[in-house]
Amino acid sequence: PLRRFYPDALPAAEASTPAGGVVSAEELDWEEITRSLIQPVRYLVDAGGKAWRGFVTLAAIELAGGDANPYRCLLAAAELLHSGSLIVDDVQDESPVRRGVPAVHTLFGTAQAINAGSAAYFAFEHIIRTDLCISDAKRLGLHAAYFDAMRAAPTGQALATAGPRTTAEPPP
Repeated sequence: PLRRFYPDALPAAEASTPAGGVVSAEELDWEEITRSLIQPVRYLVDAGGKAWRGFVTLAAIELAGGDANPYRCLLAAAELLHSGSLIVDDVQDESPVRRGVPAVHTLFGTAQAINAGSAAYFAFEHIIRTDLCISDAKRLGLHAAYFDAMRAAPTGQALATAGPRTTAEPPP
């Protein structure tokens, strides 16, 4: 399902105008968008990895007595979110390798890696807006839970990049 949201190429004829309609779909350079935002994320996703997050989500729904079928698109959403966070994390940590291959920023450049990783965070919003066969109330709850988690994520990354410190030490 991930290729459906992050295809090998974004054909202009099938592309939609970005939210807010700032520019028309015809004005965008879809080859450059593919090269800058899609290919860096797909490079990391295609490198492999466990991809267990989405499956755990679906299993939890089933274990709780729910029907996981309407949520299958969340497999792609979870993988895109996680891959985006790994790309940004590798830039911050200056990691040269991820999943046994060169890190995204070493091949595509730091600016493209940050933009592509950040853009991957928002695939979730598009997926839940267009693909979930659930009520508006459930969609709103899922949206709120996702963005609550997204607001918390930079705190963990800030603490990780700050390194260990005793409580007596003042911040630099």
